[in-house]
Amino acid sequence: MDKLNRFFKKKGYVAVKLHPLMQAGGEPVHYLIKARINGRKGLFLLDTGATHTMLDVQKAGKFGIKVEKPDEDMLFVGASEDALDVHMAGEPVRIRIKDWKQKGFPLFLMDLTHVNELIPLDLDGIIGTDVLLAAKAVVDYGNGKLYLKTKK
Repeated sequence: MDKLNRFFKKKGYVAVKLHPLMQAGGEPVHYLIKARINGRKGLFLLDTGATHTMLDVQKAGKFGIKVEKPDEDMLFVGASEDALDVHMAGEPVRIRIKDWKQKGFPLFLMDLTHVNELIPLDLDGIIGTDVLLAAKAVVDYGNGKLYLKTKK
């Protein structure tokens, strides 16, 4: 175990392996992580630029989620100028990444077909900044680890 890992472990963090998604030149362009929503396993893209964690709306049933339309006053935008068609989970969810977990987490859903067409994997969703902030996350790109503060 390296010094950084020991340091974070003493501070109550859990280390989560980041799985690099490589581009043609061999450099990582994104990282993938495994997480559970409502106790069901999924594969997620880690996106530090995404404000909210998003689940692919087509995967709602897999995670036992009832889909609802959000309040009309809520507007979601991405990298393009177009508004996104976003739904809300009917109830807050339980999310778990390794030993870090949180109940009552608000979850948003959208069609991620465009992401799955670009990435040769069947992603379930995107882990966004809302989870990273809740977990007091530290990303160690050099060692391919994400540190999440467990509640104790």
